[in-house]
Amino acid sequence: MTAKKGGWVRIYDVVLTSEERAPQVPDDTKNVPLERWVTGLLVEDTAEIGDKVTVETLTGRKVTGELVE
Repeated sequence: MTAKKGGWVRIYDVVLTSEERAPQVPDDTKNVPLERWVTGLLVEDTAEIGDKVTVETLTGRKVTGELVE
């Protein structure tokens, strides 16, 4: 799938690895990474699934992650 600039896409990013999580977090949470999925408008001209891209959310925030949808 090729996404084009301005297309509505979803990205994925690991915010914190399991080693970076706070010690007071419950064990079942502490053992997995903190992940984030963000939808927004693609900033790059074109991109393929798996590419690292930047999106602009509806609130104007720019977020970078791996293109998944």
